Amino acid sequence: KFQSGAGHSPTIMPEASNIAADFNFEDITSGAPGAVLIYKAHGDKRIFYANEECIRLFGCDTMEEFLSHTKGSFRTLVHPDEIDSVEQSIWNQVTTR
Repeated sequence: KFQSGAGHSPTIMPEASNIAADFNFEDITSGAPGAVLIYKAHGDKRIFYANEECIRLFGCDTMEEFLSHTKGSFRTLVHPDEIDSVEQSIWNQVTTR
């Protein structure tokens, strides 16, 4: 079983607890057939949540290790030459109905 190191849920950061008040990200994504990552869309692009598959995809065993590896930011997951186009693509997907 996946283990956490800091005494909180293995994949959710304490800062996201107000977001997760009515549901548990782990319950929703545990059966997802791929990696799930939730991050702050504005500002520092801070990572709030990564499921086990996402954490393992980056060669990490815990959320703490994943956050250290990524410096806690979505921006470190994308090549610097591609970040603007990736973020624009994400915004287009989110805002298109």
